[in-house]
Amino acid sequence: MAAAHNNRGAALAALGCLQEACESYGRAVALEPGYVDALLNRGNALKDLGRFEAALESYERAVALAPGQAVAFAKRGNVLQALRRFDEALASYDCAIRLKPDDSEAYNNRGAALAELGRLAEAVRRK
Repeated sequence: MAAAHNNRGAALAALGCLQEACESYGRAVALEPGYVDALLNRGNALKDLGRFEAALESYERAVALAPGQAVAFAKRGNVLQALRRFDEALASYDCAIRLKPDDSEAYNNRGAALAELGRLAEAVRRK
């Protein structure tokens, strides 16, 4: 049943019905609290709605449940960056990169966070 709510949320998100998608993802998580994909999807929809604190909560839960999943750290980094919490975003991107060293998007976002912190030399240096 949780998977059906998650899938419904994905369809609603694809249609641009983000609030309804959030509700479906929320039902999926209520039925299966450890459903990492639903947490990530809900985080994405909330982020797209500009509800960054709520999105961060979803991503934090996903990271706690799946600490080996690079995408959860990368998405958490993105929302932390949107919240202008650049040091925390940088740490999250570093975790994502440790887990998936070929993630070019995480490297790019890491560089943007470093630039925001005024650490330009570090932003252009290879890790």
